[in-house]
Amino acid sequence: MEPSQGSFGTNMRPTFRDMIQLKTIDQALIPKKGDNARLIIVGDVHGCREELVALLAEVAYNAHLDHLILVGDMISKGPDSPAVVDLAMSMRASCVRGNHEDRVLLAYRDLNSPGLTARSPGKPAPPSPGPFDAGKPAPPNKEWDEERFAHGDAVDRELARSLSQEQIDYLAACPVILKLGYVRGMGELQVVHAGLVPGVELEKQDPMGVMYMRTMDLETLVPSSSSDGTPWNKGLDAKIRKMESRILVLIRFSLPFQLWNRYQTYLPGKNRSTVVYGHDSRRGLQLTPYTKGLDTGCVKGGRLTALVIGGDTSEERGSVTYSVECKDYRSLAAQQTEKLGGMGQS
Repeated sequence: MEPSQGSFGTNMRPTFRDMIQLKTIDQALIPKKGDNARLIIVGDVHGCREELVALLAEVAYNAHLDHLILVGDMISKGPDSPAVVDLAMSMRASCVRGNHEDRVLLAYRDLNSPGLTARSPGKPAPPSPGPFDAGKPAPPNKEWDEERFAHGDAVDRELARSLSQEQIDYLAACPVILKLGYVRGMGELQVVHAGLVPGVELEKQDPMGVMYMRTMDLETLVPSSSSDGTPWNKGLDAKIRKMESRILVLIRFSLPFQLWNRYQTYLPGKNRSTVVYGHDSRRGLQLTPYTKGLDTGCVKGGRLTALVIGGDTSEERGSVTYSVECKDYRSLAAQQTEKLGGMGQS
C-alpha cells in the first residue's frame, strides 16, 4: 500500500455530530513529582454504586488530593445507574463515553425527538449524542451496528427515562477520548472505553471503534467488537515475530499497524504513550507496559478495579491497582429485561 492510498482511521472517519471526540484534562489535576495528588481511574462500574463507594474507601480517596476518572460504562446492567451518575457528578469526576452511555444517550435523543414524543413548551432540545442523523442509513460495520441497536433497546430507553436532564448533560459531556498528557512513569496517557488504533492521531480515531473494539484484524487493520481475534493491545508473540517485515514496511510508510504495545517499542521513548481502558471483562485485568485494561466484571460478580497513579507510587512502577469484590447482578438485569419485553444486553 502506498502512503497516498491512506489507511484505516486517516481517510475513513465519518463526521459525527454532537459527540465530543477529545478532551484534555486540566493539567493541575496531574500528579507532580513530590506531591501527594493522585489519579484514581476506575473500570466499568455498570450501576454498582455500593461497590464504587467500597473501592473509593479501599484506595482511601481524598477529595482534596485525588481526582476520579471513570473509563465508561458507568451505567446499565447494575442496580442503580442514576446513583452512580450522581456520585460521579458530586465528586466532579472525569469520564469517557462508553458503549452503554452511547446507547442510552441515543435512546434519550430518540425518546425526545420531534415526531416521536412531544416536548413541553420551553423545554430545550435534548443533546444529539449519537452519530447518526434521522433518515440516514446505519453504519456499515455490522458487528457494531448489532451490538449498538439490536439488544436491550427497551432497557436503554427505560434507563434514559430515569435520568434527569442534569445527568444526561453530564453523560453527554463525557468525551470519547480523554487526554491526560504526560504522567511520570507512564509517558503520554489517554483514557478510553475500549481501545485505540495504533498510529492514528487521536482526533482521527473512529469513535465507534474507540467505544466498541476488542480485537483487530491483522490484514485490514480494522478494529472489531468481537472477542474472537487478535487483541488490539497485544504485545510481541510468535505470530507477530513472523510479521516483522510487514511491520517494518508499515513503519516506513507511517501507517498504523495492529498491536499497540508492539507499536510503542518502535517509537522514541519520549513519544510513547499508555492507554487505560475498560470494556473487555472476558479477558479481565490486563496490565501491559503501554495498556491497562480495568474491566474485571464487577456487575457479573467479579471485582471492581482502580488504577492509582501518583501519591506513593514510585516513578518506576508508575501506578498500582486496587480492587473490591462485587455482587452478581446478572439475575437483576435479566429480570429487568424480561419485565420490559426486550432482549438481553451485550
